[in-house]
Amino acid sequence: MNVKGGTHLDLSDRIKIQSELEKGSMLKVIAAIINADERTIAKKIKKRRIRLNNHRFFSLSSNKRDNNCKKINRFPYVCNSCKRYKKCNEGYFFEYKAKEAQINYETILKEAREGIDMTLSDKCRVDVILKEGLDKGQSIAHIYNANKDLIPTLYRFINNGNTIAQRIDTRRQVKLKPRRKRKDKNKKDIRIFTGRTCSDFLVHISRHSPFYLVEYDTVVDHSNGNNKTLLTIHFASLHFMIIRLLEKKDIKEVAKQFVYLRRRLKDTLYARMFCLCAIKK
Repeated sequence: MNVKGGTHLDLSDRIKIQSELEKGSMLKVIAAIINADERTIAKKIKKRRIRLNNHRFFSLSSNKRDNNCKKINRFPYVCNSCKRYKKCNEGYFFEYKAKEAQINYETILKEAREGIDMTLSDKCRVDVILKEGLDKGQSIAHIYNANKDLIPTLYRFINNGNTIAQRIDTRRQVKLKPRRKRKDKNKKDIRIFTGRTCSDFLVHISRHSPFYLVEYDTVVDHSNGNNKTLLTIHFASLHFMIIRLLEKKDIKEVAKQFVYLRRRLKDTLYARMFCLCAIKK
């Protein structure tokens, strides 16, 4: 039974699928975790998997057979948990990666919503009405008002090149200068967020479970002109927080606090709390 009620999978669902595939979990286990039908999960895995060539296979000149591995033809449909991955002689691999699957899904969803909402015959009728009106010297507004029941908004269709008429055919529109777009001086280059987004973080912690997270922040009190600053060090997995009062909000002052903590905790305990917090021995 599809308990999710036909809703689409999101990135968190795909991360769970990838994590369970790498563990070698059964299909019914994954379906129970995602709270979806088993057939739906199987289709999503098979549809969003990535095909990778096996360079070891192509380096063997005598090996000319196709891929005959049974795992790619039935569940799990991928090689994520295969123990023979590094020694496999098949022609190619199939892998399921949550982030790539989500990007592929969003791209297909975006492309499906593009284009114009009309049939070919409707488009031809609009082209005829529009061309005849422009040849008579009529404006777009006049053509539209005279044929409201037959044609949709025209300016957008003309600008996007969806009609036989071009922007040069409109008398008034060609006289108008393009509107200047205000440049945002504070706009950041989105490339700096590559590999540093929330989705990247979720994928990282799913691959390094259990993950020990330490969060740092500062709290500033602006009331009554005090401007007192607190440095908070939160150990998320332990639900424990260290708070230190800073003389001022400055990077050098923050560094002094860590020097103080290292001196009080000694090197061994300090290394366990901070340096090796993401590694479980």
